[in-house]
Amino acid sequence: HSAGAHLVALTGTSKHFLPARGLNLNFLKGVACIDTEGYDVVARCQENNQIYLNAFGQSNKFWAEASPINNLFSGNSYPNFFVAKRGSNTRMGYANAFISKLQSVGVAVSEITANQYDHEGINDAIGAAGETIITEPLKNFFAQCFR
Repeated sequence: HSAGAHLVALTGTSKHFLPARGLNLNFLKGVACIDTEGYDVVARCQENNQIYLNAFGQSNKFWAEASPINNLFSGNSYPNFFVAKRGSNTRMGYANAFISKLQSVGVAVSEITANQYDHEGINDAIGAAGETIITEPLKNFFAQCFR
């Protein structure tokens, strides 16, 4: 969720983590990203977003490497992704751009829109009794990953 979703998206797309240790990215069975706008660190830093600038500094090169959307290239084999998105048009736009880029390089993506939740609420909803907006699709994604 949130910053953690950025980190798992980065782990599932970057050559600096698993491939640097001799593991293919598709070693991962699946990556579930719950409500982040951290798919494009370059854009967030160029917008002068202080949270991102504090976390990622002033280096344009580092911003690109920290952006999961910039790590996707045709011919690579990536894990399947689940993307839970919500929020403003801008926030949704970052998620939609990432989903489109994943699909353009052949990645299977399961996605949900959960605007009925706020940022904390979407995380709290996962696994809650009777909750079906995120819980069921996420369970289905994991079931597909591990069959």
